[in-house]
Amino acid sequence: MEDKKTIRDVSRRCTLVTLMGLPGSGKTTLCQKLMNYNMGIQTPEAISMKNTRKFILIQYDSFVPLTIQRNYAEHPNLAKILRSNFLQLISNFVQILLQRDLLTEHALESELSNEVDYILPRTTFSSILLDQLKPEINSLLADIIDIILLIDDNNYYKSMRNEFIQIAKSNNLGFCILYPTASIRVCQERNLQRREAEQVPSSVIDNMNTKLEEPNPLQNTADIFALQVSDVLDPSTHELILDTLLYSLKNPLSAPSDTSLEIAKSRRICTESEVHQADLILRKWIHKELLTLASFGAKKQEMKKKSQDLEKKKKSVLSGLRTGRLQVMVTTDNEFEFGKQILTLALLE
Repeated sequence: MEDKKTIRDVSRRCTLVTLMGLPGSGKTTLCQKLMNYNMGIQTPEAISMKNTRKFILIQYDSFVPLTIQRNYAEHPNLAKILRSNFLQLISNFVQILLQRDLLTEHALESELSNEVDYILPRTTFSSILLDQLKPEINSLLADIIDIILLIDDNNYYKSMRNEFIQIAKSNNLGFCILYPTASIRVCQERNLQRREAEQVPSSVIDNMNTKLEEPNPLQNTADIFALQVSDVLDPSTHELILDTLLYSLKNPLSAPSDTSLEIAKSRRICTESEVHQADLILRKWIHKELLTLASFGAKKQEMKKKSQDLEKKKKSVLSGLRTGRLQVMVTTDNEFEFGKQILTLALLE
């Protein structure tokens, strides 16, 4: 008689989610909202999944404090070395989780550089991570099957985002980039609302804004997986993002042996990104149309029919995008023009 399979016998899945955007754009808020939204879902299937799914938030500023970041200019290569240590820590952590090994300082510090230990010891990286995870280490090693790893950092250069997709490919992880798109004015205002010790100098935000490289899936492979978020507080956005993250769990990356296969996969995932963005735009459009109709005193039956007609248009547009029957002439990084073309397609369906 075969032994009953336990949770520990099930292959663990992990998706690496990198945030990008200016300080104050809503990255940390979005992470917190996603974790709260995940915990708030109450369907039987979702409750069952939540018992074996774990969000882990890792913030760069927790490992490299702003007090040290402000001294980057005085120490050549300091930023590069500390970021390299942070990336190596993430890579080590992922490998330990996937293999269900013991989380120890020695294992987490493997291959971290000691070149700047006089400023920030490499042991600090492992000790901070272990302190954050201490209450949940046992469940991480035993019960949890799916891990969604949120990396909260600015990642304003495409090269920074590429570093994370390499970790994902090397370890067969899912991958996604979340990009809250707040204006520079809003970012500056939110930054001033923080405690003084947590504020980023206004000049740094301005400088970062001029250097920020917008996601461009046509030129950068990692950006194919980027999802722009215009409203980090919108619950419908949280639902869409969670669906995207669960999709990435089921479709991990790998380093393909055939370049043509990678190109084909990139095109397919790019299409999925368009579909997700279009779905969000059309949901908001339907909601607005129904509110307008209700404000004119429409009856329940009329509202129901209008809702069904709009849903039919939405499904037709999304299906058309997936199959290639419908196409948009701009990428999702041009949010305004992309939205206009999606609504035009919906009106013509």
